[in-house]
Amino acid sequence: MRLIQRGKRLFTTRPARRTVQSFRAIAAASALASSRRVPYVLVSLLWFAGFATDLSAQTNFVGRYEGVAQTVDLQDDPPRHISESDLRIDISQLGTLLSIDYKDNPIFSTLVFHFEVQANGNSFQGDAWRPDANPFTEGRRIEATLIGNLLSGRFFDNGIGFNGDTLPNEFMDDELTTFALLRIPPPPPPPTDDVIRWTDPTGGSFSDSSNWSPQQVPEKSDTRDDVALFDLNNNYTVDINGNRTVERLVVRAGRVDFDGSILTVAATSPTVPSVSIENDGRLNIATGGLRSVHAIIGNAPPFDPANPPTAEVLVANLAQSQWINTGNLAVGGAGKGRLFVANGGLVESGSATIGGPFGGEASVGGDSSLWKTGNLAVGSGGNGNLNIEAGAEVESGSVEVGTTPGSIGEVTVTGVDATDGSSSSWTTNIITVGGPGATGGLNILDGAAVFAAGLIIGDNVGSTGKVVVSGRNAGGIGLESRLVVATGIVVGGNGDLAQMFVTDGGIVSSNLFMNIEQDGLLEIAGPTSLVDVTGDVNVGTNISGLIQFNGGNMIVGGLLHVGAGGSIEGNGTLVAPNRTVEIGGNIDPGLSPGILTFVADVALTATAQVHVEMAGTAAGLFDVLAITGDATLGGTLLLEFIDGFAPRQGDTFAFLDVGGALSGAFASVEVRNLAPGFQFDLRPDAGGLTMVALNDGVFVPEPATLAMLFAGMLATLFRRQIR
Repeated sequence: MRLIQRGKRLFTTRPARRTVQSFRAIAAASALASSRRVPYVLVSLLWFAGFATDLSAQTNFVGRYEGVAQTVDLQDDPPRHISESDLRIDISQLGTLLSIDYKDNPIFSTLVFHFEVQANGNSFQGDAWRPDANPFTEGRRIEATLIGNLLSGRFFDNGIGFNGDTLPNEFMDDELTTFALLRIPPPPPPPTDDVIRWTDPTGGSFSDSSNWSPQQVPEKSDTRDDVALFDLNNNYTVDINGNRTVERLVVRAGRVDFDGSILTVAATSPTVPSVSIENDGRLNIATGGLRSVHAIIGNAPPFDPANPPTAEVLVANLAQSQWINTGNLAVGGAGKGRLFVANGGLVESGSATIGGPFGGEASVGGDSSLWKTGNLAVGSGGNGNLNIEAGAEVESGSVEVGTTPGSIGEVTVTGVDATDGSSSSWTTNIITVGGPGATGGLNILDGAAVFAAGLIIGDNVGSTGKVVVSGRNAGGIGLESRLVVATGIVVGGNGDLAQMFVTDGGIVSSNLFMNIEQDGLLEIAGPTSLVDVTGDVNVGTNISGLIQFNGGNMIVGGLLHVGAGGSIEGNGTLVAPNRTVEIGGNIDPGLSPGILTFVADVALTATAQVHVEMAGTAAGLFDVLAITGDATLGGTLLLEFIDGFAPRQGDTFAFLDVGGALSGAFASVEVRNLAPGFQFDLRPDAGGLTMVALNDGVFVPEPATLAMLFAGMLATLFRRQIR
């Protein structure tokens, strides 16, 4: 370190070191930079004042340059590599005056040198100072040349100044940095979002600019985000000649038929969707296809809410018309919407909603017609309907039918294809019928089929859910309507109402379980109607649940447990082979009156109640509980006389038919609708249990109850006569 006096000021400098840099070292540094980030063209650097020749054409230096810099120590011989780092240089320009910001390690460092230099052709050089630890300043020097988009040069320490004075260029420090930086191209200007309107009411070519206003074909490019608008009140066909791409598609009025190739609509916003069908606009994808991200059918509020128009999309032409929508497809938005898939058309969507304040409806019909979607909400934000008919198919993810509070959603799958007899079908994940505060319905009719991973009916708070599986195909094909569930079925839980009706030959099968809880109802009606559960069935194990037979059949492959709040009633057959059915709830044979048959062993617990109605002594006028296996009695027997009938002395009623062994006893017996004083006996025999009237009874017109407790007597009687 030495002091130099110049005028009245002192400067401190480092000793002058060697400033000669070998071209070998520079070449090595350049090769290292090239191996890391940027291609490097070795530019011969001139090391003294006249290092660049004057060029007549003014060079444009403006831009940001990025790359790798390498620093060497010139004091060592040969020069020693110190470090390498990322480097960024920003240059603005006014004439030949350049304003340069130089930043080392641009992501982390706050060290910036600012240069104001004059360009000389395609080169420049100059000095810069920045405050260091006060009162010192740090100096730097830059020399560079621009060829194409490659800025090459050097940058070196220029000593240290004291109290703001600068040092002459001959006092150079010993660190030299070389760099080769590429100019980063400026970002393209933001694309314009121009609305280009179709003007020919007779139709024509999409690619003909004369059909549009302004007269240019809408497109999606780096500089244009065009909206193709169709709002003529006419019916016409637009030929998509060759695949085309636009930013958005809006159909606001009339009917537009798309023919030809594929139109791709690129916008990705779910709220400003790529496809918007508004007011009474109708789009028919006749041939070719439509590719989009998000779409809303019914995307404008109606002028007259009392009479809302319907926006429609039709996809229907034997596998030649396809609509692939990778995001959400909303059928019904701010306005009313409708989707038709017919005659072999194909629609695919990432997810879908059907509903809105003015309603939404989707219909899929005809052989080979198919809608494939992810998760589906029917009755979202308003009422929604999905109809699958005439052999069509729908494939979906998880589904909620009746989604938002106050909304109603309904899905109907019905019929078969008239040509080959294949069922209309819906294959889906878990179906929830009745979301929170909403009403949902699922109807499987006339030979149709639904295949679901699981089914939940009316289990959400405030929900109402109803499922109907009914009928065989009436067209001679003979297919039963059927619901096949891979896991389990839940009927009821936390909702207000949950019902499943299997009628007129319908078939329901569940591969794991069925739970009927909290006012849940399963009704099986018709001699060929069947519910088949491979696993366990629980009825009313929490609060309440009811299985009602009206001539139907049920098979339980696992355990059947009827809790204290559960009931099984009606005329029908319940088969639980090689199982003991445990009943702690209500058993109510017949529907005034009738026969309820258990093909199983049955055990009545202390909370069980068997309700037998009697309207006469002839077969068919009093209820019969038939048990093909063993029967263990317990709980309460309720004998109710109806229709004005009162027994006479000696009348007998064989109300319990047991095919196996009979054991146990009812803990209590209650008689309804007879005046006090009626006497009877319960007599077990080889085939079950018979009630015998010991005197004449008197029917009481108004409901009255006479309770007779025979626990001790019946227990003694059973011990004496039952083996």
